[in-house]
Order: sequence, then C-alpha cells, then structure tokens
Amino acid sequence: MPSAATRSLPPTPTTSPLIVSSVTASRPLPRPSVSLAALAAVVFAHDASLGAGWTRANRIIVMVGSAEVRSWLRCYRCWSQNLELQVHYEGIHRVDADTGERGEVIDEIQEAVVQCVDCMHDQPHLRFHNGRIEPVEDSWERMIAGAPWVASCTVTVDAEDVETCSGPEAGDALSHASFGEHGTREFFTHVRFHNHDEDRIVVYLLVELYARSGEDATEVLEAAARGPLAITSLAEESRPPAATGGDQH
Repeated sequence: MPSAATRSLPPTPTTSPLIVSSVTASRPLPRPSVSLAALAAVVFAHDASLGAGWTRANRIIVMVGSAEVRSWLRCYRCWSQNLELQVHYEGIHRVDADTGERGEVIDEIQEAVVQCVDCMHDQPHLRFHNGRIEPVEDSWERMIAGAPWVASCTVTVDAEDVETCSGPEAGDALSHASFGEHGTREFFTHVRFHNHDEDRIVVYLLVELYARSGEDATEVLEAAARGPLAITSLAEESRPPAATGGDQH
C-alpha cells in the first residue's frame, strides 16, 4: 500500500473522559454464535522461525468445530492478542437531591475502539457491547483469515452526500461518501483526486481491505460502495509481519 494511504478515523469527543482498560485472551468472554462453517481455531503454520518475515507461505489453517474466543480475539493484521480497549463516554445525568448521587440518565453517548498495542491499528472486526468484546459477525472471519488486497477504483456519489471536498477534512468526507463506515473505519483509503460532474462527484481512490480472495474483495467493495463502483485494478499484497510475543501460538 502506498505510504500516502492512511486510515480515516471517526471524530472523538474532546470533552469526554478517556477510560483505558486492557483486554487479554484469558478473560472469559461469551462464545459467539456462528455457523458450523465458521472458523473454530486459528493455527499458525510457520516456514520460518518466530520473528522471521512472513510471506504468503505463512498462512492460517482453518479448522471447523466449536468457535473459541482465541479465534477472533486478536489483531487482524499481526495476529497479536495484546489488545487495548478505549472507551469515550459523555453523558447527562440527573442528581438525586437527597443523596447527591448520580441518578437517572437523561442522555449519553459512548464510543469504543479496540486497538492493537503491538502495531497500533484499530480493530474494526471487534466491538464493545454489554461490557464485553465481541466479534463483528460479517467481517471477523474475512479479516482474520484473509490477506490485504489493494484496489484502484472510482465511486460516483451525489454531491449533496459529500460534506466537504476541500481542505484538511476532504479526504475523510470523500471516503465516507464513497464507502460509508467501511471507508472511515475498516478500509485504508487514499483519495487520489475527484472530479465534479454537474450534481455528482467522481472519487478516485486507492483502497486496502482484507479478504480471502479477489472475488471476496470485489464483493466487499461492491457491498460497501454508496454509488456506482468501477474497479480498475485489484492486487493481493503480502501480510504484515506477525507479532513476536511469546503467547501468540
């Protein structure tokens, strides 16, 4: 992926406190509801000693069985299980006039991001729900077992769907208009340039996403696109090096 490509991040409330807690694989978590065809365990096949550069020969061997937390509670890029949960909370509560305690919730906003401590990437295949980390069912298998694919493509969107197409926020706005939340949370997107065509905007992008095949990558892009999509090239890349922590296998 070109060095210019960056992942767009959602806005973070500036007035809310930041609570950071660690998430480890030893913490008991609910077993996800998955089909029999789901990944059951992740076994790493090495053709080099731990810490050596990983190539496509280093792959995940998928075994079918009961789903386990270890299958999905890991970084999708480097497979590290050294994860961190960042929770941003902002709320308005009534105050009990007799005790001074916090009372009824009037309004509240909570945003949570799971991040890999080793490679510092966000983990869009994981979510924080009901006090626990859970896998996102329609993406975790693809992202954990897949490889990075880079697409050069265009998406044609309505001009009114683009918040701004100039200034420092243009990249985020055009990425979101092109692919929605996928464009700002999961994909690595780089907007090369855009053209105005009356009341429409044609956005030219480089996109990195994780998929199990070229067909899989194409289907994901087509499902995420918020306008007519044209893919001019699609190529598989090598996986980033795996984490070298002692508890990865």
